[in-house]
Amino acid sequence: MTFSGMMILLHLFSGWLGDLAAVLPWAAMVQLPTDLYLGKAAVAQTLALQALWAVILIGLGTAGTRAIRHKVVIQGG
Repeated sequence: MTFSGMMILLHLFSGWLGDLAAVLPWAAMVQLPTDLYLGKAAVAQTLALQALWAVILIGLGTAGTRAIRHKVVIQGG
């Protein structure tokens, strides 16, 4: 919740922590759409970051599901 911008605006973080918080997937779900709505963020950059995180998270979910499914099939189920 903290790094999504829901409790504390991510613009209040300074230095490397602010830079890190701005590129995490939680910021792409809460803070970036809010900035986009308020006109404080570029549309193309915001949508590109959200699409990047969508691809990364879907890829990780697919890889995890494939690994778990492989383990279950090996065990006979």
